Amino acid sequence: MTLPQTAVEIRLLGDIEIAGPAGRDTLSHLGARRLLVALAIDAGRPVGKSILVNRLWQEAEQSDNALDTTSRYVRYVRSALREVGGSGWEVHNDRRTGTYALRCPPGQVDYQRFHAEMVSARERADPALMESALALWRGPALTGVSGTWFDLPRKRMHGERRAALRDLLTVWMREGRYPEVMSTLDTVDQQIGLDDQLLLLGVEALERSGQHVDVDLWLGQAIQRMRELAESEPTSETFARLGDLTAVRPIFRQPRPAGQASSAMFTMRRDIPEFTGRQKELGELVAAVENMATNGAGATMVYSVDGMAGVGKTVFVTHVAHQVAHRFPDGSLFIELHGHSPGQSPLRLADALQVLLLDTGLSLDDIPPHLDERTRLWRARIAGKRILLVLDDVTTYDQVRPLVPTTPGSLVLITSRNRLLDLGGTVPLTIPSMPTADAVRMLARLAQRSHSAEQEGLQHLVQLCGHLPLAIAIVAAQLRSHAKWTAEDISAKLGEGYRQLIDLHAGDQSVRLAFDTSYRDLSTSQQDLVRYLGLHPGSDIEEHAAAEMVQSSLDQVRSDLETLHSRHLIEEREGRRYRFHDLLRWYAQLKADALTKPVQQGAVDRLLRFYVFNTYKAGMHMPTRHTPADQSTPTPSRYTYPVANAVQAQRWLREELPNLSAVVENSSGHAGIVQLSTYLHPFLRSYGYWGHAQVIHRAAIAAAAAAGNDLGRAGALVDLAKIERFVGDYTGSAGNLTEAESLYRACEVPQGRANALNSLGVVQCQIGDYRLAASCFTGALQLFVDLNDNLGRANALSGLGIVDLLKGWYGSAAGRFSQARALYLELGDRLGVANMLRQLGSTHLELGELATAAELFDASLRLFVELDDQVGRADVLHDLGAVLVARGEYSAARHTLGEALDVYATHNAPVGRGNIYLRLGLAHHGEGDLDQAADSLAEALRHYAGAGYHLGTMWVRLALGDLALDQGSSKEHARDHLDFALALSQRIDSEINQAHALLGLARLVEDEPDSDAVRMADEALTIYRKLGSPRSTVAAALVSRLRSNFVAGTPVDRGQNRPHR
Repeated sequence: MTLPQTAVEIRLLGDIEIAGPAGRDTLSHLGARRLLVALAIDAGRPVGKSILVNRLWQEAEQSDNALDTTSRYVRYVRSALREVGGSGWEVHNDRRTGTYALRCPPGQVDYQRFHAEMVSARERADPALMESALALWRGPALTGVSGTWFDLPRKRMHGERRAALRDLLTVWMREGRYPEVMSTLDTVDQQIGLDDQLLLLGVEALERSGQHVDVDLWLGQAIQRMRELAESEPTSETFARLGDLTAVRPIFRQPRPAGQASSAMFTMRRDIPEFTGRQKELGELVAAVENMATNGAGATMVYSVDGMAGVGKTVFVTHVAHQVAHRFPDGSLFIELHGHSPGQSPLRLADALQVLLLDTGLSLDDIPPHLDERTRLWRARIAGKRILLVLDDVTTYDQVRPLVPTTPGSLVLITSRNRLLDLGGTVPLTIPSMPTADAVRMLARLAQRSHSAEQEGLQHLVQLCGHLPLAIAIVAAQLRSHAKWTAEDISAKLGEGYRQLIDLHAGDQSVRLAFDTSYRDLSTSQQDLVRYLGLHPGSDIEEHAAAEMVQSSLDQVRSDLETLHSRHLIEEREGRRYRFHDLLRWYAQLKADALTKPVQQGAVDRLLRFYVFNTYKAGMHMPTRHTPADQSTPTPSRYTYPVANAVQAQRWLREELPNLSAVVENSSGHAGIVQLSTYLHPFLRSYGYWGHAQVIHRAAIAAAAAAGNDLGRAGALVDLAKIERFVGDYTGSAGNLTEAESLYRACEVPQGRANALNSLGVVQCQIGDYRLAASCFTGALQLFVDLNDNLGRANALSGLGIVDLLKGWYGSAAGRFSQARALYLELGDRLGVANMLRQLGSTHLELGELATAAELFDASLRLFVELDDQVGRADVLHDLGAVLVARGEYSAARHTLGEALDVYATHNAPVGRGNIYLRLGLAHHGEGDLDQAADSLAEALRHYAGAGYHLGTMWVRLALGDLALDQGSSKEHARDHLDFALALSQRIDSEINQAHALLGLARLVEDEPDSDAVRMADEALTIYRKLGSPRSTVAAALVSRLRSNFVAGTPVDRGQNRPHR
C-alpha cells in the first residue's frame, strides 16, 4: 500500500534535521540521527535489517539486541516525523522481506535533490540551477553523526559539492565575477576544505582581480585546511601550476594589505587566519561594504557590532576589516577604547584623538593639548581620504562621535558590549553566541583535536561553555596543554555546573574577569537586580516577578532591566521577558551568594507568593471541572500580572510553567507549594502538561504531609490521580483516590469525598470494573445532590453514562449524557457540553448512525478548538477517524488519526496513542494491507499493556482475532485472541464485547463439524438485538447461513450444547 506523501524534507547537507509544515526537528537522539541517515542515503529503496545494523554499528560494537535497538531508533524517527507534520509511516518496515525503507520522494531528501538538480543543470548548462542546487548546502554533510560507514557517504557528498562548485565557478570566472568566486570559495574552504582545482581557481581569481599580495596568505590557509578537513594536499602538478600562475609577479612572503600605498596609515590588528564561523554575519557585512565601494557612498558607513562579553566581537570585526581593507587605500586604523578592560579606565576622547593623530604620522610635539584643537586636526588629517577605522570596546556614543570620519566612502566598525542606540545613521549588528557546529569546529581547531574522533565530547564541552567563544578558547587551552586528556575528561573535571568554568584562566583571559568589568559599571540598583535575578531558579523572568523580588517600583525595575539588556547582561525574549546567558546566570548566582541568608530567603518567599497569587488569578479563567473542596484564597502579592481573559491567562501560565516547576523544585517542603499545585492543576490538566503536573503534585503531597495538612494532601492526591489516569497509571490513580477519599472523610469534607469518588469511578471504568465504577458514581451523585452541586451532578451522570456505553446499554447511556448536557448548558460550562456532545456521538457511532455521530463530533470539536483544549481536540479527532473507518474512507481516516496521534505523542498519553493505532489497524485491515494492520495493532497492544488498560487490550485482541481469520493464519492463533477477549468481556460484564467475541469464534469454527458455531452466533445475535447494535445484521446473516448449511446436510452444530472452553 502506498501511503499519502507529506511535505517532509530530510536534510543531510549540514546539521541533520527533518523539516515539515509543523516545524523542524534536529533529532537530539544520536541513534535516531544515525538511523535516519542510513535510510535516507537509499531513500525509496529497501535496506535489509542486517545491512542496517552494519551501518549503525561496527562489528565489535554489535550486541545481541541490535535489532531491538534498531526498532527503538525507528520509533524515535517516526515520532520526529510526526512532530514536524509527517505521518511517521515514511519509515516503513516490510515484515515479509525483513527490510526497512524511507518512503520519501527523492526531491524530499536534500542530497538527492542536489544531485538531480546538478544533473539537470549540467545538461542544460544552467548556472542559475547550479546556484540553486549548491544553496541546499548548509554546512558539512551529515553533521551530527560519525563512524566508519558514515564517513564514506560524507566524503562522496563533499566530493560532489566540490565538483559542482568547480562547474559554477568556472562560469563565474568567464564572467569576471572574481569577488563572488572568492566569497564562495571561502565559505566552502571553512566548512569542508578545497581540492586542487578549486585552489587553482582561487589563486587565478585573486590574480585577475589584482589582489596579488593576498595570494600567499590565502593559499597557505587553504592548503592547511585542505589537510585538516579534506585529509589531502595538492599534488606536485598542482604546485607547479600554482607556480606558473604567480610567476609573473614577485611573491610577498609577508604581504601588506592589498591596495595599501607605502605612505598609507596601517595599525590594524593581526587577523586570525583560522577564523571560524559567523559566515552569515560575515557575508552580509562584507557584501554591504563591497556594494558601497562598487557603487559609491554619499557618507561614511558606520556599523556598530554589539554583544555580550566574550562573544568574539573584536575578532569578528578584525576579520571583517582584513577582508575589506583593500577597498580603503588611504589607511586601516585600529584603536582600543578600553570600555571594559580589566584594571583600565575607558580611554578619554582627547587621548583617543592623540593615538589616532600619532597613527597618521604626526609627532607628539605636533599634537595640540586641547580637545577642540585635536578634533579639528584629526578632521584635517583624514579629509578627502577613504579610510577604515575600527573603534574597539566603546562604552557610549559620546566616547567616539568626534572620531567618525566625514569623508564619503570611509568605513567605521565599532564594537561594544552596549547597544549604541544614539548614533544616528549607524547600522547595528548583534553578535550572538556561536551555533553548535561552528563552536565545535572552533574548539577542535584551538585544542588541536580531531573533530570527528571526539565529536560528542566536544559538543558537550561547547554546551558547558554556553557556546561563548571566550569560554571555548579557555577550555581549548586546557585541552591543548594536556595532550592526554579527552574532552570527556575536561567535562568531568568541570562537572555539570559552570562555576569552575567561570574561574578558569588562560593567560590573562578569564570569563569572570570579563563579566566583572561589565558588572562594575552598573548602578547600585542595577547590581542589586543582577543579584536578585541570580536567586531566581527559572529560565527567564518578567518585570512584575522581578519587581516582587527586589521590592522596588515597577518603573525602576523596568528601567534597570532595559539597562541590563542594552549592555548585553540579559537577553530579551518575547513578551518583555528576560533571561541570562548560561554563564552569566552562574555569575549572577555567585553575586547572589554575597547576600545574607535572611535576605535570600525573603526574596524566595516573595517570589513564591507572587507565583501562587498570580497562578490563582490566572486559574480563574481556566475551565472548571469540579467544585473545589478547599475554596480558600491565597495571600495577595504586591504586584499582579495583568490578565483580562482566558487567552492571556493561558499565555501567562504557559510562559511561566518552566519557572513554576523550577520554583517547586527549589522550594521543596514549602507550604506554599500546596496552594500552587492546586491553582495550577486546571491548566496542567486541560492543556496536557502532564509530566510537569506529576512532579508538581507529588511535591505538594510531600509538603502537605510534612506540614500535617491533611486537607491539602487530599487535594493534591486527587489532582495527581487524575494525571496518573491520563498517562495510564490506573493502579496508582485508584490508590491515591482511595487515600484521598479517606482523608476527606476524616476531615469531614463531603465535597472532597464526592470529587474523589467521582474520579475513582472514572478510573474503575478504565480498569474495566464497571460494577465498582457504577457504585462510585452513584455514591458521588448522592453527595452532589445533598450539596446542591449541579456541576458535580453533571459529572456523575456523565460517568454513569460512560459505564452504560461501555457495557453496550446505548439507550440508557444516551439518556444520562443528555441529562448531563442539560446541566452543563444551564451552568454555562462549555467544556462539559463539549464532552457530552462527544459521548453522545460515540453512542450513535456504536449504533451505526454515522451521520448523526459525525455531526455531534463536529460540534464537539468546534468547542474544544475554541477552548484550546488540545487533548479534547485529539479525542474528537480520534472519534471522527473512527467514523471515517466505518465509512470505508481510509485515506482520510489516516490523516485525521495522524493529527490526533501527534497530540497524544506530545503529551505522553499511552491510551490515546493505543486508541489511534487500534483505529489505524482497522483502517489498514479494511484496505487489505494485512501486514501493516498487524504492525499497527501490535503497537496499540504495546501502549495498552504498558498502561494496564484492560479494555483497550480486549479491543485489540478482538481486532487481532478478526485479522487472523482474514490472514489465513492458524485457527489456534485466532482462537487465542478471541478466547482472551471473551473471557475478559465476561469478567468485566461488557455484553457488547462478549457478542463481538462470540461472533468471531462462530466465524472461526463455522466450517468445522460438531462445532458450537450456531450456538455462539445465536448468543451474539441475541445480545446485539437486546442492545440495538447494528452488528445484529451481520450476526443474523451468519446464523442464517449456518442453519441453511445444516439443513442442506453440512455437519455443523451437532455439539452446540457442549460448553465453550
